[in-house]
Amino acid sequence: MDNLQKGIAQVIGILLTLVGIVGFFTGDTLLMFGINLLHNIVHLITGLIGLYAGFYAAGKLSQAYNKLLGIIYILVAILGFISGISDFLVEILNIKWLITFYTYF
Repeated sequence: MDNLQKGIAQVIGILLTLVGIVGFFTGDTLLMFGINLLHNIVHLITGLIGLYAGFYAAGKLSQAYNKLLGIIYILVAILGFISGISDFLVEILNIKWLITFYTYF
C-alpha cells in the first residue's frame, strides 16, 4: 500500500510541479484554465511537496499528502458550485468553473 501511495504522490508531484513551472511562461491561461501568479506558486509548492513525499519520505507522509490534497481539491470544487463563494474564487484566485472538474478527471 505504501508503494501505491508513494507512486501517486510522485505522479501528482511531477504534474503539479510541471504545471507550476509552465504557468510562469504561458500568460493568463494554461490550456483552457485561467491562471495567475498565485496559481503558479501554489502548484509549484504543492508539486515539490508531492515530489518529496513520493521520492524521499516514508509511506505515511505520501499517504497524508494524497489525502490532504484530495480533500483540498474536493472542497475547492464544492465551493466552486456555490454562487457567492464561486464569485469570490473567480475574482480573487482566478479560478474558473472548469477547475472544479479538474478534481474528478
